[in-house]
Amino acid sequence: MRLERDFPQVRRIQQRYLAASANASKNLPGCPTAQWKLVEDLSYAMIDLPRRNAEMFKHYSLPLLVEFLLRSHAYYRESLLPSIEQDIRQVLSSGISPSISLSIAGVFATFRCEFLQHLEWEEEGLLKIALDMTSNKKNRPQLTKKVQEDFLRKHPQHPELEQLLALGDLLAKKDDASFAARLLHTRLQALVEELQLHALIEEDVLMERIREIIQTEAN
Repeated sequence: MRLERDFPQVRRIQQRYLAASANASKNLPGCPTAQWKLVEDLSYAMIDLPRRNAEMFKHYSLPLLVEFLLRSHAYYRESLLPSIEQDIRQVLSSGISPSISLSIAGVFATFRCEFLQHLEWEEEGLLKIALDMTSNKKNRPQLTKKVQEDFLRKHPQHPELEQLLALGDLLAKKDDASFAARLLHTRLQALVEELQLHALIEEDVLMERIREIIQTEAN
């Protein structure tokens, strides 16, 4: 069995790294071995949910984890969100269950706006802080209490995701559901799976590592 063939979740993870340039890999400690080991752990984390936990990723370097999160951001912006938008347009044009379809379109528009803002917030704050943690202490910017409070808080929840999944499920189960409706539901499920893994690495690995470094240096 080939994971990338039998599990689309694994294909999504691997494609992010297959598209990477060789120069980008050279900037990561221990690459390419460490990078591909991370890809392997990410792949299994996507298909073996009961065994997924933060311990799987705590031994990886901060730059390597940041690289994964940044690649994920690019994937969300350039591929997954546009694909969902296209599916929604096709569902709307099909005329099937217009009230449900319009609800999905409205909820997704709200989610997309807030989510893209959050990605920018992460890139300008949290991920920069994580990379600063790997620099020489003398040259590292001082992290004030306000910065810690602003950027090391818990990952915000997106209640719209539950609404989208429920609406997508309702639409896909209609007797006259189109292929576009079923594809939309599949992609919404993929979005939720992606963000669950993303939040695990961000909150339980990256943020915890930064907190530990700050606490150690404060003592």
